[in-house]
Order: sequence, then C-alpha cells, then structure tokens
Amino acid sequence: AYLRNVSVIGNSLDYGIGRLMIRFKVAKAFGLQSFQIIKTEYVTRSLGTERGTFELVSVLEDWCSLTGNWNNHYKTGPRTALLEQTESVLRFDITNEMIAWCDNRDGQMEHNGVQLRCTEEQEGVSYLLLSNDNALYPNRTEIQFE
Repeated sequence: AYLRNVSVIGNSLDYGIGRLMIRFKVAKAFGLQSFQIIKTEYVTRSLGTERGTFELVSVLEDWCSLTGNWNNHYKTGPRTALLEQTESVLRFDITNEMIAWCDNRDGQMEHNGVQLRCTEEQEGVSYLLLSNDNALYPNRTEIQFE
C-alpha cells in the first residue's frame, strides 16, 4: 500500500497486505563491474516506534508501477537481505544482489529489482516506511566500489 511520502508494509487493517517494489538503475547506468563492488546498501527510514523484521527478495519478472496493485502476484526469488529492525534507519545489505546485477549483461535482473516485505504478515501488524518521494529523508542506495 502506497501513500504520499510513506509505504505501508505488513498487513494493515485499513490497506491490506503492503509490499514495496523497488527498481534500480545503478549497475548499468554507471557501467559497474562485479569485481568493483565492495559493499552496497539500500537505505530507508521507518516512522513510529514499532520494530519489525523485513526482507528483500529478488523479483523474477517485469512489473509496472502504474498497473501493479495488491492483486498482482509477481514471481519472486531468493531472499536478498534480511533485517531485524533495531532503529529507525533501515540498512539492507544488497551487495550480493548488486554483484549479480553487474554480471547480468542485459540488465533485466536489476530492472526487475526487489520486493520489500515483512517476514511475517500478521493481520493488523504494519509499519510505515518512508517512500522515495519523501523530501526530508529520501531512500538511497549506497555503493562502495573500487
């Protein structure tokens, strides 16, 4: 579930199951090669004091942000990152995913991106994470490379 400036992740009584699809344009745009990657993190921020466990999983097919909704069940692959939240800033280690994207010549893996979701989508348990259009704390991808 997406609202202006925030995404509802989990299973909200008002918005249903919320998951966030994230597409990247880093490896191909900057011409990075896998051997150059030291560490990569996807960074976002949580609102509120609740703490949850989140995961990023690879998305295995193309998706559209305009036509996709709660009813679309996109094929997902293995877990890319697991994070048990301890503070408001969430830092997902996506180093292995970035390396795979750099090795993928046609760029489709990076284009498909990842899906952010709760590990347990219990009814009535949801979290507000800042979305990319938040001007105060925009999401970012931090890459250390040589």
